[in-house]
Amino acid sequence: MKKIVAFLVLVVFLLSTASLALTLKPKRLKKPRPAPIEIKKVLEGPGPEPAGLPRFKPIPGKPQPARMGPKVIRKKAKKRIGPRMEFGLSAGLLAGIPGGFAEIRWHNPFEMVSTSLKYGVAYAQGEDANGVMRKHALLFLDAVYRMAPMWRRGFKPYIGAGFNYDVYTTDRKSGGLGGQAYLGLEGRIQPGSKLYLELGYGWIKADFFPTYRGMRATLGYRSGL
Repeated sequence: MKKIVAFLVLVVFLLSTASLALTLKPKRLKKPRPAPIEIKKVLEGPGPEPAGLPRFKPIPGKPQPARMGPKVIRKKAKKRIGPRMEFGLSAGLLAGIPGGFAEIRWHNPFEMVSTSLKYGVAYAQGEDANGVMRKHALLFLDAVYRMAPMWRRGFKPYIGAGFNYDVYTTDRKSGGLGGQAYLGLEGRIQPGSKLYLELGYGWIKADFFPTYRGMRATLGYRSGL
């Protein structure tokens, strides 16, 4: 009986010693697992993208986000208001006698907006106050101010005034210095061409014949050069 008890005591001692050894054994520390790396797929989109930014594939039917990139500043072209030339022909009354004009108009001379210089030659023929029929070849120079349209966009009024010189008249004599003042109205009939009407007063002067005075009324056509 004593041997059995001693054997049981020995077994209990060995079991308790083994349990204590397992308890005092240091535990291994687990190494932390690295975090998963997310790999994003770069989708090809239309057009170049700035460096360092992903490209996004556009979805049909949906508004696309604005592209990020350097802002391109474009300079606006300056509106040209420089000189422009037009050639014109007109006929009617010059200082109360029939005649015609061949003219050149220089618009916006020396960058003066809404103004024009009008110059050219004129021919007129008619009786003077003494009943003598005379022919006249004249040079003229006018200043014109173009006004804004008043009622319709296609018609523009203007006013003009200037001088004429009777270079040649009957009997091969030169005349004197005359002038004219008028109100004009022009309308575009097609790109680059216009019809115009001028109404006013004019005179042709010389020392050896009575001065011609009377209505100035001409109808003309102009086209760009």
